[in-house]
Amino acid sequence: MIKVPMLLNEAKFLGLKFMAIRWVLTVIAIIIFSWISAKIIKDEDLPGEVLTHPGLHINREACMGCTLCAKNYPALFEIKGKKADIKAYGQKSFDLEHLQSTIEACPVHAIEYFEG
Repeated sequence: MIKVPMLLNEAKFLGLKFMAIRWVLTVIAIIIFSWISAKIIKDEDLPGEVLTHPGLHINREACMGCTLCAKNYPALFEIKGKKADIKAYGQKSFDLEHLQSTIEACPVHAIEYFEG
């Protein structure tokens, strides 16, 4: 953490040079640990509601986050963590024509639907 009152106390009691060096090292450490955390922790590892829709699947590895699915079918798709995700869907059936046009609009073919 970088706290201004702490920096002022360090400058007063330990010297300006010590304060500057510690502040620079702290900022570098924060950036490094943030980068490492982002590489280790994936979106799917974060706690959250698991939504299942029989036959409907999004390949989040392939998804490039273009948002076309969320724009074409906002009742069913949303963007979470820069990737497409399936919303909780209250209806028992999909608008299959609308879903098919959304699937075809996906440039990387990350959305799959299997009836059955």
